Amino acid sequence: MLELEVPSMTCGGCAGAIRRAVTAVDPEAVVDASASTRRVQLTTKLSKNEVLTLLERIGHPAEVLQASR
Repeated sequence: MLELEVPSMTCGGCAGAIRRAVTAVDPEAVVDASASTRRVQLTTKLSKNEVLTLLERIGHPAEVLQASR
């Protein structure tokens, strides 16, 4: 599981955009994005760097809080 802080995620639309971006690349990913806490927890086959690059590209740079594999 990967846990991220995404300071720019301020609404449900932002959370949905993050969910859609990750699942577009990894349809089996499990993404829990909460705008109220500005945290994203996800389980994906993508690497940590791939996720960070993807979020940066869609305008939501993130910081890793926890990564486990």
